Amino acid sequence: PGFFPKIFITVFFNGSIITSFFLYVIVQPDPWYDARYFIPIAGMALGNSMNACALALDRFFDSIKNSPKHVETILVLGGTKFESVKSFFSNSIRSACLPIITNMSGVGLVFLPGMMTGQILSGTNPVVAVKYQIAIMIIITASVTFASLFSLFFAYKSVFDFKDRLKGELFE
Repeated sequence: PGFFPKIFITVFFNGSIITSFFLYVIVQPDPWYDARYFIPIAGMALGNSMNACALALDRFFDSIKNSPKHVETILVLGGTKFESVKSFFSNSIRSACLPIITNMSGVGLVFLPGMMTGQILSGTNPVVAVKYQIAIMIIITASVTFASLFSLFFAYKSVFDFKDRLKGELFE
């Protein structure tokens, strides 16, 4: 509700910063923004970040819709806006990170990710392909975590009106 630009900026900057760090520090191509590396890595970081934001925000807003009395009780007892929704943050971040954590647990045992398979089929040493895949999974996990965290930070403010009450249109 009205925070699309903030979420867009969150996903874009989060993906850009993490991708740039990965390319500049770990891969070190010359130039660091070489399209062969930048496009697929940025695509993976941004795509997973968008998915994570959608999952986190969906869980967050559903939790508030299902438990408005919980939020209002904390506010009435003198709690801040953040304190009233803090318990929903951890569930929302867990929901956003669950797909990538599940993916990480199955890599190499249950399935081979596309990037690693492509490298192996193109003749790259399998050990090098595995190292790159581990680095990519870490980058995606960081991207997902930060994107969902920042999107929730922006979203929680949008559920309250100027008097720190829950907005009525959330429940319509």
